Amino acid sequence: MLVLSRKVRERIIISSDITITVVAVRGNKVKVGIDAPGDVPVHREEVAAAVITGQAYEIPGTAMQNQKLLVVSNNPDARSSIANVLAEEGNDVDTAHSSRCALEYSDEQRYDVAIIDESLSHARGQEVFERMKGHQRGLRGILCADRPTVATVEAALDSGMHHVIQKPVDHSELVELVNG
Repeated sequence: MLVLSRKVRERIIISSDITITVVAVRGNKVKVGIDAPGDVPVHREEVAAAVITGQAYEIPGTAMQNQKLLVVSNNPDARSSIANVLAEEGNDVDTAHSSRCALEYSDEQRYDVAIIDESLSHARGQEVFERMKGHQRGLRGILCADRPTVATVEAALDSGMHHVIQKPVDHSELVELVNG
């Protein structure tokens, strides 16, 4: 392993088309920018590891119990099944069949957790969550994805979501994430 010291705005050249630039240093965190061709995968280690092992990725310290929940899916069976399981755990659960309905509900009342299908008609789950979070302070999100890729997990985390789980949703895994 090569270990280098760099200052803010200094670069490391990996190859003629891949460079790393130190963007900021704050305390013990270093923010870097990576310029690479689109066909070169660049991922955070913990996200890649979660996708490779097929595990849900969870941000530490985000456990939730007996919350006001919104389940968003255009699949009525999945929506109903998830809502019933979470309600049996003592949570107050609303359901929405579309992104538009989810946004209307979030305008009317506050939710602690949104469980959102990645593939909605008219919008992606991450986009819906970002819009909801804009006026729902403290809202936490769980994305349900068919085949979560590293890009899916990164997009979910970048939108502020806390968990990504694979469909079909394992109810015990979901309950564990919600009730932590």
